[in-house]
Amino acid sequence: MAHVARELLKKELVNLMKDESCGFSVGLEDDSDFFTWRVVFEGPSDSLYEGGIFTAILKFPGDFPNNPPEMRFETEMWHPNIYPDGRVCISILHPPGTDRFNDQETADERWRPILGVHSILISVISMLVDPNLNSPANIDAAVHMKNDAWLGLGSFWAFPFCSAPFCCVLLRLRGLEEEGEAADPQERGRMKGQRPTLAPMVDLS
Repeated sequence: MAHVARELLKKELVNLMKDESCGFSVGLEDDSDFFTWRVVFEGPSDSLYEGGIFTAILKFPGDFPNNPPEMRFETEMWHPNIYPDGRVCISILHPPGTDRFNDQETADERWRPILGVHSILISVISMLVDPNLNSPANIDAAVHMKNDAWLGLGSFWAFPFCSAPFCCVLLRLRGLEEEGEAADPQERGRMKGQRPTLAPMVDLS
């Protein structure tokens, strides 16, 4: 069974590495191990994560595609559907069938062997754009999102795991807006134009 899974994963990897239009790049963590992938996501445009670069590890079981892989972000993430340790909690990564302890999802929403890795990665991008607040893995992040607690901080991905210079700029602007302080227009324009320096999308081909 593991040999079948390896050949299937090899084929999927080759196809995904040719696709440059989906907002992610894929590669092997170790060239000799087709069951462990490294995925680099680009924060989706028009989302709270726009402008960020996020790295995750996909670990596939030996009986893939009968069961789904596990995904864990290496990049620190502040998201309702990502556990504090980086594990991703979305329906497509849950084993096939139904869960009598979870009435929030149907069998069709969970993993099915006819699905592929591409479906998983697209679902993760969709999760970044539209988090599921009904069944959060990170309750604090869900509360922040429900209450708009990051409002005025800019991109959600930058809170609380942003680079120090960018955080300082955002917090400074937030303070100016909240306190109604006067500021030199040129200085504020310069501050608003600053963005964090991001690593380029990694070419894993």
